[in-house]
Amino acid sequence: SIEISAIEAGVEGRKSIVLKNVPGTWRRRDLQTALDCVIPGGYEAFILARLPLRRGVAAYGFVIVTAMDCVLQLYRSLHGRDVDGQTLEVRFSKAQGAQRVFKSWGRLDAELRGSAEEEPTP
Repeated sequence: SIEISAIEAGVEGRKSIVLKNVPGTWRRRDLQTALDCVIPGGYEAFILARLPLRRGVAAYGFVIVTAMDCVLQLYRSLHGRDVDGQTLEVRFSKAQGAQRVFKSWGRLDAELRGSAEEEPTP
């Protein structure tokens, strides 16, 4: 989880964030619009990983931010927010750094891969 006091004290330095409970109907442009509203120019890259489930799709947004104040802004703006019936969670990603995040999750972002497959099938 994200501890605001650790960020403000300069003890925390992780810049790879995961957004959990992203609506399964979202596309990359939806996540990008949300990021641009909250931290315009404050991220290097992002992935929208979509996992097919028996009942729809689970989606996770992975964001590599440029500065720790962007982590705070994302957390304060999006954590606990209801979006399309889903309560967003903002947390640190277990994988840190763009290379590790893309290696771990990039294959699940069909639009990033340029795949014609828009919707994962359950």
